[in-house]
Amino acid sequence: MSSLALHADETREIEEIHADALALLDKAREVAKVEDSLSEMRAAEFLKQVKVRHGIAENTRTKLVKPLNDHVKMINTEFKKTTTPLEQAEDVVKGGMITYRKSVIFKEAEERRLRVEAEARAAIRDGDIEKLDGMRDDHAAAVAAAPRTVNTQSGQVRFRKVWRFEVEDMLFLPAMYWMPDEKKIKASVEQGIPIPGVRAWVEEIPLSY
Repeated sequence: MSSLALHADETREIEEIHADALALLDKAREVAKVEDSLSEMRAAEFLKQVKVRHGIAENTRTKLVKPLNDHVKMINTEFKKTTTPLEQAEDVVKGGMITYRKSVIFKEAEERRLRVEAEARAAIRDGDIEKLDGMRDDHAAAVAAAPRTVNTQSGQVRFRKVWRFEVEDMLFLPAMYWMPDEKKIKASVEQGIPIPGVRAWVEEIPLSY
């Protein structure tokens, strides 16, 4: 059985807030029927009360979890001191492996392995068992020089090819790859400036209550 459980006073406090919230939700369905300025004023006052209750709930939650969060934060900070060097060590070694796999030596070995594998597949398709048997040593040497997966005593390291890119000249970049500047569009729309290809409209929503 877990030792983590709410105290009786904590449970009671949360249940009281929950019951009050459910009562407000029931009331909301009636208050939402806004038909004139008087009922709109009533709805606005209701939103104010909802916000007050939300503040009470949030303050109660913070009071209960802050000591726990502070303790967790302290533990995480201490463990970060341990894991950061490990992450750095991993990055350093991965960097060395990436550099090697980008080198001419490895690329030539990989090309040889791919060539041998292509020849082996062709021999299989042709049913040329004799040629396939004669390629065993060559294939083993090619795979050892440029393995797809590096096997070790502790496990294995697999590799996957990842495309990288950088934009060399924006003038040649097709328009379909441009990213709209949403902040600039929003600023223009708010000033009533029409923008081709952009539909703008105004909504009224309760902003503060």
